[in-house]
Amino acid sequence: MNATERQAEGVSMWVMGGLTRAHDAGKRELTERVKGYPGLYLISRPKSATKWGVQGSQSFVYAYWNPETHKNAKMVFEPGTTFARAKELATQCRRLVREKRDPKPVITKLKKDVDALLSGTWDGYTVDELFREYASNYNYRPVNGHVASQGTIEYYAARLGLLPDGAGGWKESGNGVLSKWKGKVYATRDGDVKLDDRDADAILRDMAPSVANKTVEALKRFGRWAVYAKRANTNPFAELQPFHEEDHRDRLFSNAEIKLLWQITETTNDPLDRLYGKSAQLMLLTVVRPGAARRARWVDFDLGNSSPVWYLPPEERRKRQTKRIGRHAIPLSPMAVTLLQSLPREGEYVFSTDGGRTPIPDDGKAVTRAFRKRMETSLGRDYASEPEANEDDNFTGAWQWRDLRRTAATGLSRIKIGPFSVPPHVIEAIQDHAKGKVSAAYLKNTYLDEARQVLEAWSAQLARIAA
Repeated sequence: MNATERQAEGVSMWVMGGLTRAHDAGKRELTERVKGYPGLYLISRPKSATKWGVQGSQSFVYAYWNPETHKNAKMVFEPGTTFARAKELATQCRRLVREKRDPKPVITKLKKDVDALLSGTWDGYTVDELFREYASNYNYRPVNGHVASQGTIEYYAARLGLLPDGAGGWKESGNGVLSKWKGKVYATRDGDVKLDDRDADAILRDMAPSVANKTVEALKRFGRWAVYAKRANTNPFAELQPFHEEDHRDRLFSNAEIKLLWQITETTNDPLDRLYGKSAQLMLLTVVRPGAARRARWVDFDLGNSSPVWYLPPEERRKRQTKRIGRHAIPLSPMAVTLLQSLPREGEYVFSTDGGRTPIPDDGKAVTRAFRKRMETSLGRDYASEPEANEDDNFTGAWQWRDLRRTAATGLSRIKIGPFSVPPHVIEAIQDHAKGKVSAAYLKNTYLDEARQVLEAWSAQLARIAA
């Protein structure tokens, strides 16, 4: 017997002697460190103690510092785990901790998969687990060298029926695809897909048109990932087409509605209403999208010189073609600067209810209803009973916050700089619309000076309307 064999035999005998040591110590549980395996402990119980219905049992436990929760944690290996298996598991756990991953869910899932394969009862990958895995690995392959923002990930995850759980994972929202497909098998262990476009059609037809079309895109993206991750052999949603023809919106805010927007924002006693109102004012003054305004960060504003600018970060720039050129500069008019200076500067985000730690949510339905109700009361209107806006009447029907951007762009097109109207390419530059490939390659002018002149003229017009 060589030295290694003698050492292994000695350790095994030490493990077997744990029951005697626990009895001699008079303890119901004796916890001892396993030498050579940091974090691994042997727990021995004398015959007088019962655990898992067994007298005089032993088990192994791995104690560690959870790199995700930053708290002490432990993982108890199941009864019957051999000493050799416990050492293997401890080694795997230690490697995962070094990689800053919590070993418990990884080891638990590994065991579950192995048990399922051994028992032959595993039907395949369920929609539930694959949706979560996909959302956690959304940026598995960068597009044009860029990864998706957290907002984009959450948007498409919501279409599938998931929300962030606040701990780095995902939870069910009760809506979306998962609300209809919960527990269904997506693909067998051999990659044979069990769902198809007919299953998708059955749930898409009950959704609102715009939601259904976005869900189609979410399913297509998920299907591509499932093939890439070798969870499925084919993408059953590859040929799905938009389920509805989306109506082109024509709604604009009237001058009376813009004036009321300012009045409600300045007179409301509700802090959240005021924040949404201020972000709406910033949308009108800068022609940005609602989400970009609500997620505005103080660090992106340069207010300390004679030509203040808001540098919109790449993750807020919608078109992939524009992400290659970094930030988008938006000149700030004196009215926009005054608006920003009226807000408390604390934390990262401009519009926040928790001291700047997080931005106000994009989905502010209650606030939207409150603003609409006050406008209806003041104007003597009932938006719900009015027809949708069209080319002949842009001011009828219920408005949405995104209509502010259309209102601002339309307002810019009507401004006169001297005897001339604002050129369309300047308005396009202000809106940060993507250029065609040829224009993007040869036209590098950002029209910043022209944009400043136009936005200052527009803000002066808004000031007259709001007065």
